[in-house]
Amino acid sequence: MVEESEQSDANSARSGAAREDARQAGKAIELYAIFRNQIVAEDVLIFHRMTWLMTSQAFLIALLAAVYSGKVSATIFGHDATSFVHWFLAGLGITVSLVIALGIHAAQCEIEYLGKTYRKAYGQEIEAKRESDRKTPLNLPDITGGGRNHKSGKFPAYVLPALCFLLWIGIAFAIHPAANQVKEDIPCGQSPTSVSPQR
Repeated sequence: MVEESEQSDANSARSGAAREDARQAGKAIELYAIFRNQIVAEDVLIFHRMTWLMTSQAFLIALLAAVYSGKVSATIFGHDATSFVHWFLAGLGITVSLVIALGIHAAQCEIEYLGKTYRKAYGQEIEAKRESDRKTPLNLPDITGGGRNHKSGKFPAYVLPALCFLLWIGIAFAIHPAANQVKEDIPCGQSPTSVSPQR
């Protein structure tokens, strides 16, 4: 009877410990899912902002090309406004590039913050040499991803806005609106060198 009672107590203790472990594991998974869902939401924001960037830049460049090719008339109240349209589109392209770059940077910072907050909640400040060495409770994947090439995946989100910004800087100062006016002043069938200056 005594042995059966001791065995029953041991089984009860093991069962209670198992239930506690399961409860703790459930809480760990729930917390992981909460943080992970928020990180995924920030990733989706980055995707949308990249889409806005490329769509807006393609539209602005196409519009500028249409103006310089003559397919779109750049006139305001009957006066040529090519120069104004040139600087307006360039300024708009630069502004859009900067605004979206700031939005992408904010989302990347939020992801880093969420990852650090989650790890601190478990006392798991990782000091591994590689992100692939990170370990999480219950062998879950690292909350912000891992692997040797994880950080390289962030480059497009930073590089593309910077390239668009530099492109518009180049367009603003390398393409001169006065070039079209020079071509219009040259009679048809004559080269620029054959036109004698007016006296």
